[in-house]
Amino acid sequence: MKKVFRSGLESALYDKLNKEFKYEPYKLPYIIRKKYLPDFVHEEKKILVEAKGKLPPLSGITPNSYHLWDADTTWQLLRVLA
Repeated sequence: MKKVFRSGLESALYDKLNKEFKYEPYKLPYIIRKKYLPDFVHEEKKILVEAKGKLPPLSGITPNSYHLWDADTTWQLLRVLA
C-alpha cells in the first residue's frame, strides 16, 4: 500500500530516512504553555471569572482558558457569557 503524506517535504524526508522510521504511527499528547490573564479573581475562595461576549464557533470553552487546568486545578473557573 502506498503511503499518503501531508506534504511533499514529508514524502521526500521519508525517502531520505531509508524507511527506518514509521510515518505518523500514533498521536502524542502535549501541553501548550501560555500565560492566562483572568478577568476577575477571588483569591481567598480561589475563583477565577472569565467574561466573554461570544465564543468561537463550536467551542464550549474560551481559548484563553482552555489549557489552564493542565497548569493548576486548585482554582474554580467560572465563564460568564453574554
